[in-house]
Amino acid sequence: MKKFSRRLLLNRTSGFTLIELVMAIVVVAIVAVPLSLTVSQYIVSAFALEDSVLAVNLARLEMERVNALSFTGISSASTANYESSGYDMVRTVTYAAGSALSAESLKQISVEIRKSGQPDSLVTLITYRANSLSYGI
Repeated sequence: MKKFSRRLLLNRTSGFTLIELVMAIVVVAIVAVPLSLTVSQYIVSAFALEDSVLAVNLARLEMERVNALSFTGISSASTANYESSGYDMVRTVTYAAGSALSAESLKQISVEIRKSGQPDSLVTLITYRANSLSYGI
């Protein structure tokens, strides 16, 4: 009889109870939920950063193109799907000083990049271009 009771006692203590299993699941869930939220937030911010970087690079490209133009050749323009990128470009040119007729005029050039079909601009770059500069003593 003693051998039989020892076997029963050994079998009872060698496994997990249902309460231990439930507690282990609860502890894993407590750790997994914040971790999964952090990973999902990281993924969202990575996509947003990718949009921002691409928009800045497209705006810089357009500014380089504007710098290569002559003063009289700079005008407002709008391009959908700029460089086949899925972004729209809007270039706005206004006179900050003077006019088209004055020799010493100043143009303000603004380049906006938007995601195609979206009203909000992701990035806006502004520069100024002078018709003629004269330096005095």
